[in-house]
Amino acid sequence: MCRRLAKEEGIFCGGSTGLNVAGAIEIAKEMESGQRVVTLACDSGLKYLDGNIYT
Repeated sequence: MCRRLAKEEGIFCGGSTGLNVAGAIEIAKEMESGQRVVTLACDSGLKYLDGNIYT
């Protein structure tokens, strides 16, 4: 999800935020029309540049 957020939305984040957004999407699928889900992106992807998330 963090790769998708970077590619499609321009949000550069880490794995924890990617998982947070994925969870919010799953919750939203169970909600009725007009309801909202709020989640926070509380990190950036900078510390993951040397790893395999963005390679």
